[in-house]
Amino acid sequence: MKKMMIVLLLLCQLFALTSCNGGNDTASDRETTPTIADGMTDSPSDGTPQAPSDGTTSADETTSNDVTTAPELPVEPVETLLTVAYEIGTIASATGQNSSNVKRFRTVDFIPLADMEAISVGSGYCLIWFAYDRDYHYLGNGTNTYTTLTSYCIWPAEGKDVTKADILEWNESSAYFRFAVKTVTDAAIGDADIALSRVKVYGSGYPGELDFVAPPLETVATVAGGRQDGDVYGGYLFSFNAAGTCQVYSADTYQPISDFTLDRLGVLKPHANSVCFGSFRYEESDEFPLLYCNVYNNYRNDRSYDGMCNVYRIQREGNVFTSTLVQVIKIGFTDDSETWSSPNGDARPFGNFVVDTDNNRLYAFTMRDESQTTRFFSFRLPTVHDGTLDSTLGVRKVTLLADDIIDTFDTEYFHYIQGVTYDHGKIYSLEGFTNDATNPAALKVVDLSTKTVCRTIDLYGMNLKIEPEAVYCIDGIGYYIDVSGNVYTFPMN
Repeated sequence: MKKMMIVLLLLCQLFALTSCNGGNDTASDRETTPTIADGMTDSPSDGTPQAPSDGTTSADETTSNDVTTAPELPVEPVETLLTVAYEIGTIASATGQNSSNVKRFRTVDFIPLADMEAISVGSGYCLIWFAYDRDYHYLGNGTNTYTTLTSYCIWPAEGKDVTKADILEWNESSAYFRFAVKTVTDAAIGDADIALSRVKVYGSGYPGELDFVAPPLETVATVAGGRQDGDVYGGYLFSFNAAGTCQVYSADTYQPISDFTLDRLGVLKPHANSVCFGSFRYEESDEFPLLYCNVYNNYRNDRSYDGMCNVYRIQREGNVFTSTLVQVIKIGFTDDSETWSSPNGDARPFGNFVVDTDNNRLYAFTMRDESQTTRFFSFRLPTVHDGTLDSTLGVRKVTLLADDIIDTFDTEYFHYIQGVTYDHGKIYSLEGFTNDATNPAALKVVDLSTKTVCRTIDLYGMNLKIEPEAVYCIDGIGYYIDVSGNVYTFPMN
């Protein structure tokens, strides 16, 4: 009996060893076993490896004169659902990603038109596309009005795609595009649930995915909110608010250094809508050139302050900054409806100012609502000793008359002029006010050699709809700051 028990125990151990070394893999083996995604088919119950889906023969494949394991046919590519989720200033594209929480959807990504064949969406949805040339100049977009759809760049979803040919026929300069998806009813267009719209973007390898191009803007920092315009000099960023208070930051790290208020706020209340450093210093030994700041709209009911620019001396001791009002410059013909303003009045007749530091010119410009144009004037930049003493202001006042105009020209209309700066023969001017298409946020570049707007960066079209405020340039890189304090870079060429 004892011998029988020993034999039974030996048989049990032998059976256990046989089971562990058979076709069943251990946990560590399973971590490295090829899956379907690695090019292997499902294994049959006997554990024999099968041929990869590309048709090549596996090293363990058995053949004979009579039977050969047939290679599998290549799998046809499957149409993929492409949705795009994004944060401002970043790219986050994914295939099959559920973006149903993105109710108001528009791609921040720029899709190269050369790689695109068509876009389609499911029934009940439509597409609105936004076209740009190869320099990201905005060319146009669809409308939110459900009328004469094709002429407004909107295609209903009933079996019709938006194709490359459609966009090029509309504007042959199109190089990139973006799109929005909306719901369609008989009466209106509404916000779309992207996950249900089944939007598909087809590339030249139809069907397939497209490469996306990062927007030409990048978020680099955040400063205090409630901003107006500002400027950079000597490694310092001077960022103003509408009450005349300036926050000073390091221009490199955006670390706060100090703050100060503009002099004589009880007499003059500058809005700081346009702020810039000029060419001249109050004294040659001063660290900073004179600072120019417009009054703008803090005197809406007193037209005598239209076209006024304050000039300040900025001084520093360590991290303590101070300002001194040293001059006031006034446009002397703001009531001339043939020269400065529109005959029936303008919404913003106050004017912006910027200094051409290469040629010592002062530029003033104003919106002319009636003609839907913006008018620019250039003058010789006054020295700090010009003008006559104003007993009320306590400083010299320079009044620029029509005879002092060196040059004047009109450009396309600027919607609610914001911050402005000058760099290498160009004026960079922000525009836009409300968070809708009525006054869209944009950056216009005026080439002073041609006296035209040579470039427009469509900030609103890039979903950057917060009111833009400050703009400045450093070493060939442009920067702009919105009212919330977000700092972006933009390409200057």
